[in-house]
Amino acid sequence: MQIQTTKNSKVSPVVLVYGAAGVGKSYLANPKNCDRPIVIDVDKGLSSLREFDVPFVSINNAKDIQDCLQQAKGNFGYSEGQGFRTIILDDLTEMGMMWLRQNKASFKNVMQAYGELADWAMQVIHEFRALSELGYNVVFLCKEEKIQDHTTGGLIWSPQFPGKQIQSMLDYLVGEVFHMEIYVDPADENQQKHRVFRTVRTPQIAAKSRYGKFGELEYANLNSIFSRMKEEV
Repeated sequence: MQIQTTKNSKVSPVVLVYGAAGVGKSYLANPKNCDRPIVIDVDKGLSSLREFDVPFVSINNAKDIQDCLQQAKGNFGYSEGQGFRTIILDDLTEMGMMWLRQNKASFKNVMQAYGELADWAMQVIHEFRALSELGYNVVFLCKEEKIQDHTTGGLIWSPQFPGKQIQSMLDYLVGEVFHMEIYVDPADENQQKHRVFRTVRTPQIAAKSRYGKFGELEYANLNSIFSRMKEEV
């Protein structure tokens, strides 16, 4: 067993971005914003990308997810150093809903169905996250909802996933959890709107960064986010 050091240890280029409908989550996959993207399309909502030539794989069932993972592990058939660099799963919320629509009726006990969903989703998240070890940047997109904060008892915006098991664990499964929102600088006379990532938790919004070197608000540019995560200390 080799003893290693934390000095300049690698930060896994994996982020979860969640936010309200229409804030521009799917638009993050445009090639100006991220390096050689491919979208794993569960949500069927890529109309905002029509001006770009963005490859995507349409997902209709759990088997499609597994097939996609296998293709990704094989670099989608490309030679080494070629092919895609950023994998964007759009989105986790709809992935869970898809599984329930197709499988819940086969369970007599609804709670058992949610337990099976949690086990399946946990494995899928782990496998997509592991793609970062093959050189991919990995992005999970997610819808948002207000849930009860177990610490304060108040309501807080959080990534949405059917069933409490996975939803309560998303903070632990992914190191970077960003809330995507629209920001207007009060000092800007033109009141220009910017898409930003909130990286620090507030009493009303769940967010975190294990990387620890982002500002509270960062421009919603995945190229910038990933390049900084890969910098040496």
